[in-house]
Amino acid sequence: MVDKNVVPDKEQEQVTLKMTVKPDLEYCFRDLVNIHVAAEEVILEFGNRHRGTPDQATIMNRIVLSPTSAMRLVKGLTDGMKARADAQSK
Repeated sequence: MVDKNVVPDKEQEQVTLKMTVKPDLEYCFRDLVNIHVAAEEVILEFGNRHRGTPDQATIMNRIVLSPTSAMRLVKGLTDGMKARADAQSK
């Protein structure tokens, strides 16, 4: 049980989070993303362009992140893409 009145110290060790992936997790391809940044949230909208009409697209998913989670996403993507580019250049 977590005491909601206790604010964790930012200098505490990071907790390892055990994650579970649902066996029926849906995978989907998206070739379009809109990003909206506000003071309290970052909104990512994912969609697909219409192949027959290239000037149209449909938004299929919307994900709302806290600014902290969005920064972790940016760091993870940056680190992953840099590692991939470094591996390809060898």
